[in-house]
This record gives sequence, C-alpha cells and structure tokens, in this order.
Amino acid sequence: MKTTLELLELTESYLRDKQISSPKVEAQWLLAQVLKMDRLQLYTDAHKPVTESEVKKLRAALKRRGAREPLQYIIGETDFFNLTLKVTPDVLIPRPETEVLVEKILQAIPEDSNKVFWDICSGSGAIGLSVKKARPNLKVVLSDISNKALAVAKENAKINELEVEFLEGDLFFPFSERRTDFIASNPPYVSEKDYLTLEPEVREFEPKLALVGRDDGWEFYKRFEKECRSHLNPEAMIWLELGPENTKSLFENPFWEAIKEEVDYAGHSRYLTARQNPLNFK
Repeated sequence: MKTTLELLELTESYLRDKQISSPKVEAQWLLAQVLKMDRLQLYTDAHKPVTESEVKKLRAALKRRGAREPLQYIIGETDFFNLTLKVTPDVLIPRPETEVLVEKILQAIPEDSNKVFWDICSGSGAIGLSVKKARPNLKVVLSDISNKALAVAKENAKINELEVEFLEGDLFFPFSERRTDFIASNPPYVSEKDYLTLEPEVREFEPKLALVGRDDGWEFYKRFEKECRSHLNPEAMIWLELGPENTKSLFENPFWEAIKEEVDYAGHSRYLTARQNPLNFK
C-alpha cells in the first residue's frame, strides 16, 4: 500500500511525462481532491497509507488530464479573484487576465456605489459575481446566450451567497428598454483561424460558443458599440476584454470619451475602457 507522498511523486512524474506544464502543482491539486484534503496536508500526512479505492479515483483523474482535459474541469472548481467558482465544460475557465479586468473595474467604482452593473456574456459569472462581492450595494445583472452557462453562474451565486439577477439572451436583447451605469464583458473574440491553433485543453474541451466570434472576432464589438447606446445612462462606463487589434477605433467617435486601451502582462492589447460622453447623450 502506497503512502500519500509516494503517490504524489508518481502523479507528478506521470504528468511530467505527459508534458503538462506545471506537473508538481497539478499533482497536488489532483491528489488533494481525491484524498479530500488541502494541499498542505499532502505533506503533513505524507506517510499516511492510501486506499485502493483512492488510487482508482486518482487513475481516472490522471487519464482525463493525460487526454488534456483541463485540471479545473476535473476538480470542478477554480479560484478567481475573491471567489471560488464551480466550472464545467459549459463555461470558459476564468483566466488571470480577467482578474486584472475586475481590478480595473473596482478601481473605478466607489465602495458604496448602489448603481447598476451588467456582466454580459457572463459565463461562470466570474466578473459580475466578483464585482458584487467587492461592491455589495451594486445592482448586478448577469446575462448570457447559453442557458447552461447561466445555470453554472446561478450555482456560483448560491455557493458564494450573492444576490444578483440573471437574464438569458443574445447581447442586449434580454434587457429590453432597461439602462445601466456600468457594463463589463469578456466576449467571444477568437477568429476561426486562430481557434485552430489553440492548445488542446482549450480547443477540445472549452465551449466554442464562448470563444469564437464571427467576422474574425469583430462581430461582438461592432454590435456592442452600436446597440449599447440605448441602454446607457449619462456617463456610463464600459470595460471590455479585447481580441482583434485596433478595436479601440470602433469607439473613437463623439458618443464616447476617456477611451483607453491597455495591455496585459504579456504586453498584448487586452482591455478597453470608455465612458459615455454626456454632451452627446441621447
């Protein structure tokens, strides 16, 4: 009968042989989930014997990871900003780049704000729920075209004890004639061509609907810039994650002011912020 430490070392070796980029960390996460303990316990209980049933569960998990299924789907959750979120193949796995977007949003919204905030293309609810957690007085609405994604977001709201509203539909359609003070979105913006070059974990397991945008990734941004106008209050702010280059040019018109495009940690243009120009409010 193997010990916890022996199984951890074998797991790390297997993942390294499969060319997983962070074999030690992923081995810790997988074994911790199977043994129902935190990662520190893997070392404090290093000499604890592991049962055959636990070994069998670990083998099943390793088979999935060896086939390039994302770790987060295997363990069923991921940490994001100030929350732990459930994730399934019905939603994208939230990225660190989106945590930076949340930071930018919170820098602009006062702690006691009770205005309206929309998270469009909400997926797991990562953006909207993180903002609600940090700014509890906001009236937060999450929307997505996928009812399966919304089901995951609803579970995440319940798990994290956050009261928000959910709407199902494409872009602004479910909002009817409502208006808002803030909008954030991490939309589908990958082109069909670029989609084919994505790593297997993304291309084979994450939902294509949430990744690929038509018109080489431009469709969402063109529609958003046009359709959002009738839903914004004066001086409303927007935050978007970016895909195509030069997206900022779509917003360089009199309706907008304080337009800013910023880069991510890798130096790629990733975030767009803009404010409705009250002198051109309709």
